[in-house]
Amino acid sequence: FGRRVIRHVAQNAGQLKLRGAADVILGFWLAGLEDLDWVDVGTLGGRRFHDHPGGTSMFAAECTDASILIHRLNEARWRGFDNQTCKMTC
Repeated sequence: FGRRVIRHVAQNAGQLKLRGAADVILGFWLAGLEDLDWVDVGTLGGRRFHDHPGGTSMFAAECTDASILIHRLNEARWRGFDNQTCKMTC
C-alpha cells in the first residue's frame, strides 16, 4: 500500500502545492486517496513529524526510524538522505 502512496505523490509532483506547512501539505496531497487511514500517535505526532535537529526550534528532534516528515531541510541537510535505503541521517 505504501508504494501506491509514493507513486501517487511522484506522478503528481508537478501539480502538487509546495508552499505551506509541510505536514498540512502532505495531508492535502494524500486527501484524494481512498482507504488511507492516519492514526494519531500522540503529542507532536510522537515525534514522527519534527524539525531538523540542526536548529533552535522547540520542535527539533533527532531523526529516527519513526520519523515520517522532517521540517527545515535545506540543500546541505538533504545530503544526509540516502535514497537507496530511504533513511535520513541528521
